[in-house]
Amino acid sequence: MAHARRYFVNDEKQANYVLDEMQLLYALEQRMREQELGWEKRTEERKKDARPVLERLEKWLKENQYRYRPQSPMGKAIDYTLPRWAGLSAYELHGQMEMTII
Repeated sequence: MAHARRYFVNDEKQANYVLDEMQLLYALEQRMREQELGWEKRTEERKKDARPVLERLEKWLKENQYRYRPQSPMGKAIDYTLPRWAGLSAYELHGQMEMTII
């Protein structure tokens, strides 16, 4: 997720929504680390709290993929992220995976 995020940071003005949603995911991960949750509990928390955010992000990416020119910062960010979405969001299903590694 961190790799995808950096593309959106290149155009912060246009990417506020995406960055805000990603921040919710990072905050959830931070909370779970602080609580020292086990893998099963992390998976459960992600399904409950991360899944809706991931669904909103995927929907936004699909709705906006043709709104920006492919060579614009946002176009590049979307073109990088959308084809990798299944892999980027797979951490939600596996409590042992770290979001930042994806």
